[in-house]
Amino acid sequence: MVTRSKSPKPNDNAVKNESNPLRSDPELCGLLKRLDKIKKYKTFNRWKTKFLNRLDGLIYQKGMDPAERTTEAFNKLVKKTVVAASKVTNHIEKGELSSEKKTVKASLSLSELSNNLTTTVEKLEELIPSTGKDEKKLGYTKYHLGAVLIRQGFHQYITLKAIEDALTGIAEKVADVADRQQLELFEYYKTKFQRFCDIMADLNMYEIMMKCVEFQEAPDPEESSDEEPIMIELAVEGPDGKTQIIKLEVDPSDTLGSIKESIADDIGIPVDKQIVKFKGKELPDNNMTVGKAGLQDGSKLTVEPLKIPITVKTYDGKTIKLMVDPATYLSDIKRKVEPESGVPAQNQRLFLDKKELDNDNQRADDAGIKANTVLYMEPKSIKLNVEMPDGSKVEVEVSPSDTTDDLKQKIEEETGMKVPEQILKQNGKDLPAGKKLKDLGIKDGDDVQVAINKVPVKVQTKDGKTVEIMVAPDDTLADIKKQLEAETGLPFDQQELTMNGKPLTGDKKTARDMGIKAGTTLKLDAKAITITVELTDGTKHVVKLDALDSKSAIEKSIGKTGLAKFLTINSGTLELDTNKIFGKK
Repeated sequence: MVTRSKSPKPNDNAVKNESNPLRSDPELCGLLKRLDKIKKYKTFNRWKTKFLNRLDGLIYQKGMDPAERTTEAFNKLVKKTVVAASKVTNHIEKGELSSEKKTVKASLSLSELSNNLTTTVEKLEELIPSTGKDEKKLGYTKYHLGAVLIRQGFHQYITLKAIEDALTGIAEKVADVADRQQLELFEYYKTKFQRFCDIMADLNMYEIMMKCVEFQEAPDPEESSDEEPIMIELAVEGPDGKTQIIKLEVDPSDTLGSIKESIADDIGIPVDKQIVKFKGKELPDNNMTVGKAGLQDGSKLTVEPLKIPITVKTYDGKTIKLMVDPATYLSDIKRKVEPESGVPAQNQRLFLDKKELDNDNQRADDAGIKANTVLYMEPKSIKLNVEMPDGSKVEVEVSPSDTTDDLKQKIEEETGMKVPEQILKQNGKDLPAGKKLKDLGIKDGDDVQVAINKVPVKVQTKDGKTVEIMVAPDDTLADIKKQLEAETGLPFDQQELTMNGKPLTGDKKTARDMGIKAGTTLKLDAKAITITVELTDGTKHVVKLDALDSKSAIEKSIGKTGLAKFLTINSGTLELDTNKIFGKK
């Protein structure tokens, strides 16, 4: 039994600067994927024929003859080395090569082995061209050499491995009689042999080499039956929904499970996620053979991914039922949701148990999606039509998860209207603060109105009364005075307002400019005026009063009582009512 050498680690850098058909050609790569599933001698021979036919078609044939000649010469050399190693082993077994006894023949045999081994190492080093210069000198590439080695069953590996095993045993027995150079040569050979294996791995040929070793001997009679292989065609639906046609050569004794494994290698659909159908009926038994399933040469099968039912509930109340492949990506689910929801896939956010599934390249099963899972979908953004207090309209982009406070902030960014000044309304109703838009039923394209947020302001009059008015931050001093005129009767131009003892001036200044806020208290006084009162006896009196003074104030000022109800002013009259001179009672 020939055992494997130490399994090498492929070094992709070794072939990165050249095109390696064993890594780049789709057909060769597909064959290599199926290699591990091959368990029978005849199947492997058919596989090898296919592989070599394809490889031969990719490399120029001129290099094959030099590769074969070099390989044959190398074969003869390693056989001589095997014979030399056998002679030394025989002398050791006879006790002729030890510290107690060392015959001349045994010594000569050891020297012969060393000479052959030195030449073998040199030729092994030269066997595989590593540069363009080497290829030109040898007349072939490493791929020509690989084709020759595969065709010959990689028996060189078997011989080289046998030499390595023999040297290990010899080195242990002759450690006391061999010189240092001979022992170092034995170890050097092992290093070069391992390098040979590493190069095979770099070329993607190591597993082929091991299969050649596995099937080096003729199989048992029952394994080499005369069953002819058949060619079947598989229409495989991939996770992306696209159908791919695969033609597969199988033996009647192959199982459906092995076919599924080939599909898993080629397409990436796990075996347990495949539904294989023949003539519309599922073939569920993976242990059923191709023959028992009734498959014949040219049979056509369909392969569908296993699909599970899920529900997607949308932010606007829709319920969408889907059948999805557990191996499908979240991006594919979003595309399936798009037609019914009307929300483009790229604008969707999916949630599972309130946790966002934000990686579109994650598989459904990896995201925790199972049969009967309920997902929630909302758009990343929606657009609202916002009507401002002056009647102008702006379009504001928000997320359904945004709150009304977030909406106000975005309105401020779009229009400049400060957040505290805004009152949001929809269909005449105020929208509560801090609530999520989706919880309020607000959807894409909805209308939202913005009203000005007025605050209560108290105004104390001269006669001790308190008047409350509602003031917006953008109301001017003139606007405030007009409200007070309506409330108190004091004419706009006769008003003097103070706040915290300081006069408020500039009728165009806003409440915001003046620092008027909710709860502010203003003081209202009337402007002082000077009038001349001429009595019926011809006497005249100059009186200083304000518009809030009553008739009694005039009588007191001139020292007279019983004034008429009306005073004549120029050509008109002015009523002196019992409460105040100007305005209402």
